[in-house]
Amino acid sequence: MRVDSREDNLCVFCKYWLGKKADVSLITGKGKMEVTQGLCAASGSNKQFKSNGLCYRFDRDIIYC
Repeated sequence: MRVDSREDNLCVFCKYWLGKKADVSLITGKGKMEVTQGLCAASGSNKQFKSNGLCYRFDRDIIYC
C-alpha cells in the first residue's frame, strides 16, 4: 500500500502506535506499508488495531512531520 506520511492520517503515523512502522522516506514523506495489527498506547486496552485505521486520539509522530 502506497502512503504519504504528511498527508495520510493513519494509525501507523500516530505517536501512540506500538506496531510495525511504515517504510517511509523521511525526506519526501512517501513510502509503503503493509496493513498489520498493533497496539495503541492511548487506548488503554490490549485490543489489536489495524495500521491503516484512524481514531479520535490521532497525534502525528514527530518523525513523520
